[in-house]
Amino acid sequence: MNAPTQAQIRQLLDYDQGTGIFTWKVDRHHRPLAGKKAGHINGDGYVEITVAGRSIKAHRLAVLLVAGAYPRDEVDHIDGDRTNNRFANLRCVSRADNQKNRKRHSTNRSGYKGVSWKAQNSRWVASINIGGKRIHLGYFDTAEDARDAYEIAAERLHGSYRRRNP
Repeated sequence: MNAPTQAQIRQLLDYDQGTGIFTWKVDRHHRPLAGKKAGHINGDGYVEITVAGRSIKAHRLAVLLVAGAYPRDEVDHIDGDRTNNRFANLRCVSRADNQKNRKRHSTNRSGYKGVSWKAQNSRWVASINIGGKRIHLGYFDTAEDARDAYEIAAERLHGSYRRRNP
């Protein structure tokens, strides 16, 4: 089944670029939906809207409506909030660039992205991934020093795609 076209989406939905919210233009399935917010939050935390029998992520629909075509690659939420579909918060990126903006892993115990405890050395270690390879940034006495080393490397290697540590 082909994805709905821009014209089909425009017949069904309004999109407010400033708020990132989609609203229905029409009633659907014998339910009064016109004027109501469209979509639901899926299991991964993204807003998803069902159109023509397909669930489509709202950020992809936003790009379609504003840019005129579905994104070829991925769409990154610059602020990391998967529900913030304001057009100014979205950018089309490669998978590699999108991964640079990932949150710290849920099993991370240091509290900082790129920082872990190395029990063998009884020290904190900082590392960063680039181009599918892990780069060792050094061992540190404190998690904060390791975080600072990661931040410097992320600025240099990931630029505007990096996610800052708290």
